Amino acid sequence: MRKITKVMQALPTMPKRKRVAAYARVSNETGRLLHSLSAQVSHYSAYIQRNPEWEYAGVYADRGETGTSKTRSDFQRLIDDCEAGKVDIVLTKTVSRFARNTVDLLETVRRLKEIGVEVRFEEQGISSMSGDGELMLTILASFAQEESRSISENIKWRFRNGFKEGKQKHTQVYGYRWDGDNYVIHPEEAVVVRYIFSGYLDGKSPRTLGLELDAMGAKPMFSGKFSLKTIFSMLENEKYVGVLVMQKTFMESNANYVKKKNNGELPRYVIEDAHPAIIDREVFDKVQARLKERKVAVERTVFTGKILCEVCGLNFQRATKQYRGRKTKVMTCINRKNGRPCGCDTKAIPEKALENVTAEVLGLSAFDADVFEAKVKQIVAPSKNTLVFHFKSGKKVTRTWISTANKDCWTPERRAAQSERNKARVITDECRKAQSEGMKAYYAANPERRKADSERMKKFCADNPEWGKEQNERMTARLAEIKANKEKGNEIYEGSGGA
Repeated sequence: MRKITKVMQALPTMPKRKRVAAYARVSNETGRLLHSLSAQVSHYSAYIQRNPEWEYAGVYADRGETGTSKTRSDFQRLIDDCEAGKVDIVLTKTVSRFARNTVDLLETVRRLKEIGVEVRFEEQGISSMSGDGELMLTILASFAQEESRSISENIKWRFRNGFKEGKQKHTQVYGYRWDGDNYVIHPEEAVVVRYIFSGYLDGKSPRTLGLELDAMGAKPMFSGKFSLKTIFSMLENEKYVGVLVMQKTFMESNANYVKKKNNGELPRYVIEDAHPAIIDREVFDKVQARLKERKVAVERTVFTGKILCEVCGLNFQRATKQYRGRKTKVMTCINRKNGRPCGCDTKAIPEKALENVTAEVLGLSAFDADVFEAKVKQIVAPSKNTLVFHFKSGKKVTRTWISTANKDCWTPERRAAQSERNKARVITDECRKAQSEGMKAYYAANPERRKADSERMKKFCADNPEWGKEQNERMTARLAEIKANKEKGNEIYEGSGGA
């Protein structure tokens, strides 16, 4: 009997298309380079969509950011999408477009390679998945990094030579506009500047001045309201008397872009009568004298003006607080420091605890004031032990801080001194009896406290049996010592170190 078997034709399986994205970047926001960026985006969009084996995953582009910058928003978004499994291949023009720091480049490429994402550098014809890809990337990234350093040094040299020749490097200043060659007074804003200087000399606080300007509808250049920091900055700005000071700050390294205050590391250049003055020199000098008096009266640290109470809307100031009899520097809400009514429940933050939590947020092993100044815009204290760090890059980090002030007070030297004081204490029967009666009266008036203390001690002894045993032995020895002294007829006797 014949056997007939029907053979079904297998349907062809379509290969899964690779999800491909591209990364483009230009270094400056000029019309020509923005056109170049637009051309790159158009090129990659068409190039990816023409390939039938690829699925378009987008083009990520950053404007006006350098290859060493860690604030490239679209680059960070690309990495996040790769880690989320949205991209299989990343296309980019050159190594220098991706990163000019060798360490950053290799770390990023290795990180993407581990999760199966390939990076292709078109101009060099390198793939991160090829055998010799990493070696070639290391060599090329080293060249790109050296190129970046060379460009940075050339720019610094050009600026510094310009300073020597008296060439101005302008920044935006409230009260002035830059006409291409010099600062020109802005009449409406100049009225506000004069109001701030005269009001401060009349005894008004910067906070009062800010509230008055807000009520008048005056607006600062970069924000909605005149903050304390803005007004203090204006009061200290020598540009308002026509003086231009150049190289007040400098970049320590082209790799980390940390701006430092120039405290003598580099020469400063001062140009007198550089532009029309808004404030008379006599008025300006009087204001500087008052500011100096205030700085003497108010202890300033790197945190001064950086920490804001969210409820009060006021800054934290430095103060001194006692912890177990030892003076400790803290940062606290101005209202609380001055004993004024305050609706917040923030706590005074010991500076050591503040430095520790800040170092943790910045990813440092120890607190660095220069890095803090360069990266952190403001710290907001919403409540109790909570701090919200606002970075200049726009990032926000919330942290809970823990005070170790009480523990820190008990240094080995202080413990030894306290032990000697305990041993030298003289106690009488009358004193002990008065203490006992006082404790009985307190617990009689506060039965809940007595119950709570008893429960807490029971729990502590249960959790620490060795400590309980040691305390019992100490108490037994103490009672024996008391009995022996009484039998000798000593009404006053030395303690043995116990309480």
